[in-house]
Amino acid sequence: MKLEKTKKELMEIISLDSNTLTQLLEMLRKVKNLGEPFDHYLKEVMVAKQCLETHVIHKEGEITKSAYYITSGFMIAYYFTEAGDLRVVKILGPGSIMAGHGFLNHKKSKYNLMIFKDTCVLEITYDQMQNGYAQVGGMQELAMFTKESFEEKDLARNEMISKTGEERVLAFYKEFPMLLPPGRYITDIYIASHLHLSLATLRRVRADLIARRLL
Repeated sequence: MKLEKTKKELMEIISLDSNTLTQLLEMLRKVKNLGEPFDHYLKEVMVAKQCLETHVIHKEGEITKSAYYITSGFMIAYYFTEAGDLRVVKILGPGSIMAGHGFLNHKKSKYNLMIFKDTCVLEITYDQMQNGYAQVGGMQELAMFTKESFEEKDLARNEMISKTGEERVLAFYKEFPMLLPPGRYITDIYIASHLHLSLATLRRVRADLIARRLL
């Protein structure tokens, strides 16, 4: 009888790559530079982890206790409608921050967060964020500014709904070229939902773009 893996077994702590942390700090400095105290705090608390098996790392209706900086691989945020239809609201890859809906204000998330096998992340917990607010001046403001900057990106992604199917698929793979050839990392059902396309339409449009060497 195969036993179900625990969450601890599904995520493995790995060595913290200083270059990866530097990339995160450089990104955050563009939002607001808090100097050495902030840099030192993140170096002290952030933990590098690798996903050993694709799984839901935080469930809808639960309080999300951690946020993640994706260093490689992918995470998605999704939910199911009352009719049981899948709705993927975010697909995020390397260089992105994934935090559950309500993470900063410690409320229950409206979405499930799924992490894909071999994805590597830097993790910070809600409690560590709260301690940081007390120890590092300006950190709470930085957190809000960072949230707003990613919300602006989300709005830009949402604008693609008004575009044609071909334009949506082109824009998606321009952002995530590493997802080609099809089937790498993320299955088509999630991509189709994210692009507001049927599975058949996604595959037809993508095949046509590949045949025309536009992808």
